[in-house]
Amino acid sequence: MITEKFTPEALISAPRRGPAIPNYDGTLALYTESTHIGGDDRNEFYLLNITTGVSSRILHDNQAYEPTWLGHSPFEPSIAGHIRAPVHGLKIKALGDGTLAFTVLGKTHGGRVYTSPLRPFHIQEDLQREPYAYTIWYSTLSRQDDTWRIAGDLYNALAATDLRIPQEAGLYEDPKSQYDLCEGGIIVAAYRDPSWGDTTNVYFIRVRSFSTGSVETPKKIMAQSDEYQAICTLPQFSPDVSLDPDVDPFVLSSASDYGSKFGLSPNQVSEIYFEGGGNYIVHAWIVKPRHFHENEKFPLAILVHDSLPSTTWLNSWNTKWNAAAWAEQGYVVVLPNITGSTGNVPGVDVDNAVIAGAGYGGYLMNLIQGHPLASRFKAMICHAGIFSTQSMALQSNSLKVNGRIGGLSLPGASMETLENCNPARPTLLQNWKIPMLVIHNEKDPLIPVSEGLAAYNNLRSQAIPSKFLTFTNEAHDVAKEENSLEWHHEVFAWINRFTSIPVSESVIAD
Repeated sequence: MITEKFTPEALISAPRRGPAIPNYDGTLALYTESTHIGGDDRNEFYLLNITTGVSSRILHDNQAYEPTWLGHSPFEPSIAGHIRAPVHGLKIKALGDGTLAFTVLGKTHGGRVYTSPLRPFHIQEDLQREPYAYTIWYSTLSRQDDTWRIAGDLYNALAATDLRIPQEAGLYEDPKSQYDLCEGGIIVAAYRDPSWGDTTNVYFIRVRSFSTGSVETPKKIMAQSDEYQAICTLPQFSPDVSLDPDVDPFVLSSASDYGSKFGLSPNQVSEIYFEGGGNYIVHAWIVKPRHFHENEKFPLAILVHDSLPSTTWLNSWNTKWNAAAWAEQGYVVVLPNITGSTGNVPGVDVDNAVIAGAGYGGYLMNLIQGHPLASRFKAMICHAGIFSTQSMALQSNSLKVNGRIGGLSLPGASMETLENCNPARPTLLQNWKIPMLVIHNEKDPLIPVSEGLAAYNNLRSQAIPSKFLTFTNEAHDVAKEENSLEWHHEVFAWINRFTSIPVSESVIAD
């Protein structure tokens, strides 16, 4: 079946594949595929033949995740043991004695793997510290009765140290990007407690024995400069095999048949470069509706990403802010990788534009509201944005006086400096005029929900069309499928209301 319109329902129910994990000789690969249809989740493991590109399902288990290969062994699915705790980020490395070292990420409590709350409350003397530390657990797998088994206890690689791994939502898309494993030890991006994890360094932990839990003191191998403090990510050991630079990457398998199952085409995506507000060149992606024609006028939607400047819009599929889903509402979607003008794109009605942002992008929505630039938009969407930089500096781990706003470093910043970039200055608040949907989740650990409520109350106090949306069981992002569906419905209903795009139902055709 072909979807006549790529709706939020189609986005949420589309198969989501995990990364392909190749075996030791590069002939096979494992990957996961999850789907969510009508409130039901389905998680499956597939085996991909790299030569033919043919996949075969090997497991359907909603409790299983992160498949991997055990050394050079032939493919034999089996259960090696149980870790009765919420752990993830599994990595495997073959050791010289025939055993396998493995590592996972998880919390610690009382020297053991944290399993579940021991009581319905906890007392925390320091709000800048997590009540349960996030760490790397390691042990070994050994061959027993022709199958692999967990050979011993789990050991804490960060025990007896003051190192902590950042666990705030949004810092890492993949938990495995926080560390790497080799035969001789572990490399990890971490910060020193009790300082908050807005600045991390890379440390090497030499493991003398994965089976007995003997490690050496972590050694710092990368230090931050005094001029720029940031979060380190993706520490990796050098690969053991050489790579052929002359071989271009190619697609082995596509769950959506390159988008055609949803009626999408690569021709809808393009990129432009243009002069920004200063002496620099701006890059932006453009995604157009499938029925785009330059002789017609389509409303403009600008999406501002989070954590500037450490995050960029990439040529990749995004299930949270999916530009194709916005374009299929009837918008030409521009995703700039730095703030600036959108340039001159034929077929775009710049007088019928909306703008949306989350996190740092949400902060910019609040800041733009107080400036003349806001008058160029019919409506705005602020998701998890900072309203007051000064209040954030005092109430949240996400921003400190000597810290950051989103991905923007403010080393040694004073309260006066924060005030200069504060959307909540009275002289700016009185300028707010553009209708805005404010979205802020109750469990956001980065930016308190009070920031969203403050922005919403300022809009209401001035009788500006506004709406507040919150999810009581979500953090900084909206991760749960049914919540994501409601998020898209509310977002598209809001912007379509002010750009006069008609509400239409999705049509499925054979």
